[in-house]
Amino acid sequence: MNSFSTFLRLRLLIAALFCTFLAIAEPTSENLFEALEASPQAALVIERADGENLYRLNPGTPLIPASTLKILTAIIAIDHWGLAHRFHTDFLTSADNALVIKGYGDPYLVSEEIERIAATIAKTGRKSFSSIRLDTSWYSEDTKIDGQSRSDNPYDAPAAAIAANFNTVFLRRKGSIVESVEVQTPLTPVANKIGRSLPTGQHRVNIKTARSGSVYFAEILREKLLSKNVNSGREIRFATAADDAKLLYRHYNSHTLEQILTAMLKYSTNFIANQLFLNVGAEVASLPASISQSQRVVARYAQRQLGWENAVIKEGAGLSRNNQVCASQLVALLQRFRPYAHLLPTSSNGMVGKTGTLNGISSFAGYVSTDASSPAFALLINDAQFSGSRTHWLHQIQQHSTTSRSSNVAH
Repeated sequence: MNSFSTFLRLRLLIAALFCTFLAIAEPTSENLFEALEASPQAALVIERADGENLYRLNPGTPLIPASTLKILTAIIAIDHWGLAHRFHTDFLTSADNALVIKGYGDPYLVSEEIERIAATIAKTGRKSFSSIRLDTSWYSEDTKIDGQSRSDNPYDAPAAAIAANFNTVFLRRKGSIVESVEVQTPLTPVANKIGRSLPTGQHRVNIKTARSGSVYFAEILREKLLSKNVNSGREIRFATAADDAKLLYRHYNSHTLEQILTAMLKYSTNFIANQLFLNVGAEVASLPASISQSQRVVARYAQRQLGWENAVIKEGAGLSRNNQVCASQLVALLQRFRPYAHLLPTSSNGMVGKTGTLNGISSFAGYVSTDASSPAFALLINDAQFSGSRTHWLHQIQQHSTTSRSSNVAH
């Protein structure tokens, strides 16, 4: 099982557990919409593809969107790069024969991708390097994501210019023995140190700092180069690539942006979303990438391209409780996103869209069915005491969209 598929299985398990814990008892009211209308912290907009309103409840009320915000990150990435785009990482040689890695925030450098890198470097004929140097200057040191905690959970993995396996490690501890769960991922010093702090059992945890994550990438590459009889020395340090460093190899990721976005939206991968958020800001504005810079770039895009006024976007994954978006804005986004609806996951009831869940927050933004012209809708619930789980509301939205004309409840 490869790194990404293992990670995705864990994401699905976590999502299932969250749904179990956050689901609230089924409401007694026969009309769930009546209960929905009782909360000022709930909003719902349903709109046909031609713009005709089917239902509007608190359409302009700013609420926390949670992970539905990833749809915004996706459309910005598509408009900026195009679906065929492949992220790259440069490998250079210095005057003193060091292997210099210059990262540009590739969000999808899994172990299998590092294997491809090692194989290509080996094919250049180089048999040894004096050391490995990491140039992470593409990102500023200030990349703290609003809403990100210091937990071990994979969804709190830090953003980084160079990172392996979404800045996470998958380890098994048996007494004093630490092992890598993945056959394609060697146990490295960074991973071993993390593993020794974990209890007995199997764990997927994040690497707490961007610098440690970059070193982890270099350690995996060093082991894979050794397996191909290429020695890269024992030293790994941070240094900006010198002007006289020569490009040995530019690696383009084997996954396109389309594939990366499909995975991000299906498994709600926060790491990917915020890498994209940072990278767009770096390219549109100026280096290095920073959260504040990306916030300005994304706010400008949302206003100019989507007509969003007064939205607050703190990061690209929906982690922050300071994000503020209204249901009508999300529906405007979904109308713009229609050509790319195939990137969104399809739920068991046939709806297409993105869920969003934080403690006390439940949301869904998408389309009523897989039909290309089906109504778009955005449901935002920021009321922890609200009666009725998201599943019940989605069923009602489907019924309302196929039987009703239009309804305006609260503005």
